[in-house]
Amino acid sequence: MDEREAFGPLSGEEICAGLAAIAQAAARHSSPHRTIRASLAPDGIAVEGFRGRSRLDGFVIPLRDLARRPGYLLAHEVERFAGRV
Repeated sequence: MDEREAFGPLSGEEICAGLAAIAQAAARHSSPHRTIRASLAPDGIAVEGFRGRSRLDGFVIPLRDLARRPGYLLAHEVERFAGRV
């Protein structure tokens, strides 16, 4: 089984680029009053919004989406989420 059969249509390099895009979008939308955090979760990438120490909301980008969707689309999801919190 090659890499594409195991993970989907995107290569490992493309998946890493998607992870970087998610992290950059989270950092870009963080401020002294609001934090958008992307971290590893058992089933994907957890994206959470915090105001101070209070968690406002969050969602998980499933691992299968990392392997099947381009990074800019995943980063766009993070940006839409940041606009809501």
